[in-house]
Amino acid sequence: MDVSPGGKLAEKVKQHGSKWYKIVSAPPGEEVDWLSPITSSYTLCATKSGKVVCWDVQSDTCLAQWNPGARWELWKCRVEFEERTVFFTMAKVLAGS
Repeated sequence: MDVSPGGKLAEKVKQHGSKWYKIVSAPPGEEVDWLSPITSSYTLCATKSGKVVCWDVQSDTCLAQWNPGARWELWKCRVEFEERTVFFTMAKVLAGS
């Protein structure tokens, strides 16, 4: 992102340091295959070893994980805030894909 030195965003960054972004860790000992933000608080990621992990951005911890032992891709994700539920559709990556 290009921030103009005299702009409002540059002034906010000076006042608050670099708090306008968040560094999120990967699951320990894992290499991330893909990462998909669900909301500003949660991300969904898949590791190269085949785990699918729901990650809490604020506490930088794993909330849940599924380990099918195969690579998966995220196809669609929908958040129902009133129900406090996340629905997602995934597909297994076939050999040679």
